[in-house]
Amino acid sequence: MRKSDDACFFYAKRIIDIFIMSKIIRILSVQNFLVAFIFFVCNFNTIAQNVHYEEIMSKQKLTDSSCLDVNLQNVNFFKNNEYFHLTDGYTLIGSVLKPNVIYRPFRDIELTAGAHLLKYSGLDKFSHILPFYRVQYSPNETVSLIFGNVFGGLSHKLVEPLFSQERFYTNKPESGFQLIVKNKRFFFDTWIEWENFIFEGDPSQEELFGGISSSFNILHLNNALKFNLIAQFSAFHRGGQIDSCDRPLQTLINTSAGIAIDWQINHEILKNIQLKAQYISYKDASSETELAFESGHGKWFEAKAEFSVATMQLFFWQGDKFISPKGDAIFMSDTETSESVVMENKKIIGFRPAYRKKIHESIVFSAGVDFYYETISQSFDYSYGVSLLLRHSFLKL
Repeated sequence: MRKSDDACFFYAKRIIDIFIMSKIIRILSVQNFLVAFIFFVCNFNTIAQNVHYEEIMSKQKLTDSSCLDVNLQNVNFFKNNEYFHLTDGYTLIGSVLKPNVIYRPFRDIELTAGAHLLKYSGLDKFSHILPFYRVQYSPNETVSLIFGNVFGGLSHKLVEPLFSQERFYTNKPESGFQLIVKNKRFFFDTWIEWENFIFEGDPSQEELFGGISSSFNILHLNNALKFNLIAQFSAFHRGGQIDSCDRPLQTLINTSAGIAIDWQINHEILKNIQLKAQYISYKDASSETELAFESGHGKWFEAKAEFSVATMQLFFWQGDKFISPKGDAIFMSDTETSESVVMENKKIIGFRPAYRKKIHESIVFSAGVDFYYETISQSFDYSYGVSLLLRHSFLKL
């Protein structure tokens, strides 16, 4: 294509963008204009982005020269939890916007600044409008120290009873400190998230959540079959010495250990098979217990197959007086948010078929259904949802 053709294409594209923008302005209120403007600047040349740490890092290779990257991440979600027996049901529908600027003044230093906006459909206001700031020091490709907003959520790779997948949509960005060590055989992630900071005399208590997530490859056969040992720890603490709150201190601790088998098949249809088994414990180390149980445990067994455009997951959960402050409520024996459902023992068989399609190099669409059958009470619950994820980088220097 000649330069004159490139110029014609560029100006034609701009004219189309301006026309689309004028239509958007007419139908949107002034309050929502800023969000529309962000999408206009992006020009829809998005790059699909998952939430896992290794995928984020793979798109941000360290370079010897300075680099400026202005980008937007967007998550649009709908999830309807038809829960009538195991916990309370509810619906989540909304969008998350994460515009940010990434600047690398040196090869081993990365600065990120931006915003995190969460808007639920049906609400006139944003539920979260938060600043986002991260400093990452990576002396090499194995070690990273992160201050500010850490790589959180599903990037911690915690087993589902310890960390609910829904928190990817609903959580505020985790803020605190993080150390990540990662190579071909070893993954280690330790972090502390300061959820509520207080000053002297504040009526609320400080809250923090931290943990360790690790896996080690003990056997690797034919570059396809991997055997990994898993060790995980998480703790939630609510307390403090300078607040004016009379509520007792709370400390909840969970640990987990297990093994995972990963078989890379890379067939045209079937890509990967994963097997996982983990034992998980719970301990309430609070000065005064507010929950129904002081200690408990659970067992998690999972089989997952990944196909070219779909995944299928089958799992079994057995919980005995089990509680985790960040886990999915459907696996808990008791929660602070649901007083209507307290079940000392749960045995749940779950099945999750899911469809995932890369619409462009830019956008990923996914849809799935979750089925839960509790064998003790012989009760059945389910959920279903769809999501659209995109990540666009519209300026690189």
